[in-house]
Amino acid sequence: MSAFSKIALQCPTCGGEVPLYNRFSHVVVCPFCQSTLIYGEEALRVKGKQSVLPPSRLPIKVGLQGKIQGKDFIILGRIRYQWERGYWDEWFIGFDDGSFAWLTEEDGEIMLENVGKFPKNFINWEKTQVGENLQLLEKSWKVLEKNTAVCIGGEGQLPFELVPQERIYYLELESEDGTFGTYEIDEDGARLFYGNLIPFKDLNIAIAFTEALPVARPHDEGTTLGKNTKVLSCKYCGGTLEIVKDEKGFPLRFQCAYCGSVNSLADKEIQCPNCQASVKIRSGDAASAVRCHQCGALINTEGAQPQLIQLLKKKRKSRIPLGTKLQWQGKTYECVGCLIYQGKDDEDTWIWEEFLFYNPEEGYLWIEHEGGNLSIVEKVQGPKIGKNFPDQLNYENQTYRRYLWDTKAKLLYVEGEMPWIAKIGDQFTIIEYTAFPQGYSLSFEISKKEYECYKATYLPRKAFYQSIENKKIKLPVPLERAINKPYPYWLIALKRWSLWSALLLVLIAFSLPEGQLKKQWSLSIKEMEEDDPFVSEWLTLSKVPTVIKIKIRSKGLEQYTTSDIEYYEVYISGALVPEDTTLDVFPISASLWFESGYDEGEFYQEKEAEQSMLIRMEKSKKVRLVLSGESMLDSDKVNPIEIAFYENSVHSSLIWTAAVIIGILWFILLIHYGRAYAQAIGQEPDEEDD
Repeated sequence: MSAFSKIALQCPTCGGEVPLYNRFSHVVVCPFCQSTLIYGEEALRVKGKQSVLPPSRLPIKVGLQGKIQGKDFIILGRIRYQWERGYWDEWFIGFDDGSFAWLTEEDGEIMLENVGKFPKNFINWEKTQVGENLQLLEKSWKVLEKNTAVCIGGEGQLPFELVPQERIYYLELESEDGTFGTYEIDEDGARLFYGNLIPFKDLNIAIAFTEALPVARPHDEGTTLGKNTKVLSCKYCGGTLEIVKDEKGFPLRFQCAYCGSVNSLADKEIQCPNCQASVKIRSGDAASAVRCHQCGALINTEGAQPQLIQLLKKKRKSRIPLGTKLQWQGKTYECVGCLIYQGKDDEDTWIWEEFLFYNPEEGYLWIEHEGGNLSIVEKVQGPKIGKNFPDQLNYENQTYRRYLWDTKAKLLYVEGEMPWIAKIGDQFTIIEYTAFPQGYSLSFEISKKEYECYKATYLPRKAFYQSIENKKIKLPVPLERAINKPYPYWLIALKRWSLWSALLLVLIAFSLPEGQLKKQWSLSIKEMEEDDPFVSEWLTLSKVPTVIKIKIRSKGLEQYTTSDIEYYEVYISGALVPEDTTLDVFPISASLWFESGYDEGEFYQEKEAEQSMLIRMEKSKKVRLVLSGESMLDSDKVNPIEIAFYENSVHSSLIWTAAVIIGILWFILLIHYGRAYAQAIGQEPDEEDD
């Protein structure tokens, strides 16, 4: 870590030592009395005072050093801005090569940013709309958010003079290459802070322990902390941690005396500003808002003191009670919040719920419930989209198709806590895309001030029930298939392949030619008695090998009908005999039948009056038929019996081969064009997998 030289100045107001690490920074805030000091060539000049800023969400502090992208840096100063539903910190950092940059922290996320200056009226803030594209620094930027904020104050060294309570107008932007930006407008002009998100660990924060590190020492027994205090090291910076316990010795929280990081070891508690009840916050400092269980007040927890947002009287019974434990990917989460939304389009109105689960190590896990279907939701950067939303887009190597068009949504209910500040009645527009069959959907939520993208991954109900500890929780049975439920193309294709194969087999069997009719006989049962069977003349085949087809039909049975309960059968047996006696004969049999009766009071008639068989003749060119028959029915009712002899027919094995080949082709086509068979998504009932 490179050393940064420090100049020690004396505050003209309180006499405290004011460190100055960068002589080019002409504004510095006294760390003792918060006086704003203008550093000129001659002396320090006092100009107003700054508010004492609360600690950052992350263990970042003025004076800490780090290394990023191969360059050493030191944190010089900080500015905090407050907007209607939260705040963000902008940290001014200096590199060892003399260059500068900014670290912007909001909701626990850090962005490393450069800054570009523009004329104050370069962009007309009033006329700019969320979702609009702007041209800045030779890039196209989409407007994600439009809002105003107030400068709360600053600390350390800064490159420009701060005006407390000054209102700025800003635009949150995203470029086509994934760069994020914040365009800020104040009295002095406009600035574009632009850069990319980075993990906190990539800052490689380190500490010069020889400088200003508090020395761990036991507290006096008579102090407030007394014997309930134990000294540990900060996991972020190695500084001294003081863990405060309750009267029973249970640890409540710890705070680093050097970097200022504060973490809860138990549930955080605040006092409701409306009814003064004690409100427990299960997610600790990660929460930005919580609803009082006593009076229903929605409370802003981000400031030094809790502030009332809304007074909500209505209470509902949550499907998943607060405090419910969930085991997910080896971690235990606790349900800390519930939000209920209403969606509305030109044809329908529907409700969905979002449950917020929290784990101290992993953070938040969102589970969305709509109509019995579940999804895990996460905020993502999303694909690059122009001014208009297309019918189809690509994201993370998946193709998404538009499903919802400009649906209006509204927040109806809040219970518990959440990591942002929401208000009942908040409205926004949803544009939703779904990816078949992978099980994902993308939702773009657009309001007058914000533009955000969320990815939802289908969560099987069975997996949810196995993970939840409260086995009494039961969700309603799905009435529709979830739009992001994985679509089993292989199963659908297999079912359709089986259906098509069967249909093709039947079609082939009935549509292929029977062959060349060689001879036909019309006989009676008496002409085929067992003692005196029918023997045909010798028939000469046109070629061998060939396939012979024998078709036997009872015209009388085909036309027979009755109103009585009857069962009759005509049995024909015999053989196809080759002229060459050294060859085997080919047996022939046919069972033709008629049945009538009553089934559950309904009269029915069923019959099979015709049968066929195929015989492959390999060698003999001359053959004859020998047939005999018997009937359970009066011969006049079954006669005549027609016997047809065909040659050069198609063998059954060829029919099966053709059916299998065509069936395989259908299977391949169904896999290839599987999306065409997913159009029923959202219309078919979801299978109950409880």
